[in-house]
Amino acid sequence: MDTFLTSVVIGGVVGAIAVISVAFLIPRKRCPNCNMSLPRFRKPVSAREAMLGGWTCQSCGTKIARDGSPARGDAR
Repeated sequence: MDTFLTSVVIGGVVGAIAVISVAFLIPRKRCPNCNMSLPRFRKPVSAREAMLGGWTCQSCGTKIARDGSPARGDAR
């Protein structure tokens, strides 16, 4: 039982390190309007962004889809 618990703890630590390192290796997206670098970890400003993903540029206010292109429209 002791070796199982040790294996679980080590696996969890290694998995967490892998997830965090991959998150920092993903290239950052840029605003298609003003070319400002978007935050790596987004903070949604609306329910739409929270559910569907995407950003709102802090500099110019452009709504940006998950793929980095301008959002098509706001579905309200």
